[in-house]
Amino acid sequence: MDDLDPSKADSVGDLAACLMRVRLCAGEPAYRALERQTLHASGLLLGTRLERVRLTRSTLSDVLRGRKFPSKAFLLTFTIWASTWPWPASEPKDDKACSTRT
Repeated sequence: MDDLDPSKADSVGDLAACLMRVRLCAGEPAYRALERQTLHASGLLLGTRLERVRLTRSTLSDVLRGRKFPSKAFLLTFTIWASTWPWPASEPKDDKACSTRT
C-alpha cells in the first residue's frame, strides 16, 4: 500500500503500514511525545459524537505494528494529531511516501 489514506487499507497490516507512513512523514516522533500531545484529550471529535482519546504508547505500538485494530476514535485522534503536528522543516525521509500531504 503506497497511499497515506487509511480509508484505502484492505487489511489491518495495510492500515498499520499507512499509519506508520503518516508517523514517518511527521518526522517519526517518539510514542512518548504522541502520548504527551494527547494526555489531556477531552471533548468530542469535531463533527462526531466520539470522545477524543489518549494515544497511549502501548496502544500506538500495537496499532502501528498491526497487532490491534484501532477504534474509530483512535483513528480520528491520530489523524487530527498528524494534521497539526509540527512537521520538520527539512525534507521527509521518504519524499514519495509523504507526497500526498497538502
